[in-house]
Amino acid sequence: MEKVMIAVDAGGTKTKLCAFTKNKEMVYELVGGSGVPVAIKGEAHFPFYELVQKAVSDLKNRFEITYVQLGISGLGIVPNVKSREEELSALLGYPVSMENDALIGLYSLKGIPTGEQILVLSGTGSSVLGYRNGQRLLVGGYGHLLTEKGSGFSAVKTLITGIIESFEQDGPLTELEKKFLNLIGAKSAYDLKPFVYLRTKSQIADYGRFIGAEAASGDVQAISILKQSGKDLAGFVEKVYRKMHLTDPVTLGFRGSFVQKAPYVKEEVIKCLHEDGYDPIIAEGEHDPIYGAYYLALEKGKI
Repeated sequence: MEKVMIAVDAGGTKTKLCAFTKNKEMVYELVGGSGVPVAIKGEAHFPFYELVQKAVSDLKNRFEITYVQLGISGLGIVPNVKSREEELSALLGYPVSMENDALIGLYSLKGIPTGEQILVLSGTGSSVLGYRNGQRLLVGGYGHLLTEKGSGFSAVKTLITGIIESFEQDGPLTELEKKFLNLIGAKSAYDLKPFVYLRTKSQIADYGRFIGAEAASGDVQAISILKQSGKDLAGFVEKVYRKMHLTDPVTLGFRGSFVQKAPYVKEEVIKCLHEDGYDPIIAEGEHDPIYGAYYLALEKGKI
C-alpha cells in the first residue's frame, strides 16, 4: 500500500485535515470546527480527536499511515504535550506529533526553512514566529484572556470597549458603533454582556469581517482599528528581529484569515517595518498552512 501522512491544522475557527503521499499529493481532506484546546475541570481537551479518528478509519485500509502531524492553535495552554502525544498515538495506533500552529504556518512559506524567516499568524488569534538557523522564537500567542493584539478577536474587542466607553461617559456613538449594535440586535452597552459571554472566541472574532467591510467602504474608525492591528503585529515582528538578532534580508510571511483578508492590516505591518528601518523579503503566494505539516513530517523523515 502507498504510504501517507496525516496533516492537521487545528485553528481557532476551523480544523483542516489532509493526507499526503511522499510526493505531496493530497489524497484525502476533512474540515471540522475549532481545534483550540478547551479547558474542562482544569484539564485541556482536544476537540479534533474525533476528526482524526474518522480520517484514520477512512484511510487505514487504503494506505499505510506513517505519521500524524498536528499544528494546534492554543497548544501553549497544555502543560503535558508529550503525554498527550502518547495518548493520541495509543488511541490511533500511529505516531503523533503536536506543534503550535504557527510552526506549520512557518513551514508552509518556503518548505523546510533555511536562513532567517518570520511568520505573522493572525486569524481568530495572533502570534509571530521567528526562525534562524534551527532556532525558533514565538512572540505573542498568549490567548485572548491575556493579550492577543493584532487578531480578529482583538479588533472586535476594541470596537466593543469603545462602545462601552461611549455609553459610560454619555458620549455620542459613532456611525460604526451604531451599525454594530444594530447588527447584533443590541440596544445598549448592557446587551454586550450576553453577546460576548455567550459566544465563543471564534464567533466574536468573526465580526472582524464587519469591521473589514466598513473599512473597505471608507469608515474612518474601522480603518483606524485595522491599522492599529497592523501596528501591533509590526511591533511583534520587530521584537523578533531584536531578540533573535536578525538582519535583512529576512523572509516575512503572512498566514491567517484576518491579516490576509482584512484590508489595511498586512499593508500597515509592512509600512511600519519600513518606517522603522526594516526591509524584509515578503513571501508571496497563498500556500495553505496545512502543507507546513507535510514539510515538518518530511524533515523528520516520517514520510
